[in-house]
Amino acid sequence: MKVIFEFDDYKQYVRDLILLMPKKGRGQYKLLGEYLNIGSVVTSQVFNGDKELTPDQAFLCAEFLGLNDLEREFFILLVNYSRASHYKLKDFYSDQIKEHRKKALSLSSHMKKSTVISDEAKQIFYSDWSYSAISLATCIDKIKSADDVARYLKLDLIEVKSKLNFLLQHNLVVEKEDGLALGTGTTFLDKKSPLLNSHRKNWRIKGMEDLSRKDSLFLVAPLCLSKKLRKKLHANLLKVINETLEDISKEDAEELVCLNIDLFPV
Repeated sequence: MKVIFEFDDYKQYVRDLILLMPKKGRGQYKLLGEYLNIGSVVTSQVFNGDKELTPDQAFLCAEFLGLNDLEREFFILLVNYSRASHYKLKDFYSDQIKEHRKKALSLSSHMKKSTVISDEAKQIFYSDWSYSAISLATCIDKIKSADDVARYLKLDLIEVKSKLNFLLQHNLVVEKEDGLALGTGTTFLDKKSPLLNSHRKNWRIKGMEDLSRKDSLFLVAPLCLSKKLRKKLHANLLKVINETLEDISKEDAEELVCLNIDLFPV
């Protein structure tokens, strides 16, 4: 994924980003032109010529590309810098670009590696368990194509291809020379997000479909215990989860699993 904060030219950023899209971005300029309401000819004049985006078009373009708030601000600054003609105004925007770049790159290394998808895209992603399953399945070495995903998850191939297209557009899955791979986009949800409950419900419903599997663990254990012991159990579960998350990067992915844990006072 191209990290916008590493660019000084918004046109180069868009060109490079579109080249990474499925089929090297074929048809994306047409879609972008329609989104900006300027047509494919003017779109080409902008990104392959001397014409510039207007501030309104810059905002819409950032929206089309699925940039988050900080990335969008930076993108608009790059457009304003490119549009400016007086050297003092260019210096003004140049200073702002440097400050935004410094701020963005100091937030965390995560910002360089991933882009949080838009709220509109999250609505789609969390509408069904299969979006995250398809995305995560591409971590497994033997899964390199839509056919592989469909067979592994026992899903309809047409459905998989449709959802893969969405995942590719939002960098949740990428196409490499040897096939599909997990992208660097992220669907991070705040704990207050209304989508969080949908995510939990979707995977629990999926889990209920496989209650009879012998290689699975489904534990329901209502217990009477002290508050102190409940807090200890809570802490122990978090410790196991964190240790597992740390170990994930050290091992090759071989299968997709779902871990659901519920611990709550009744």
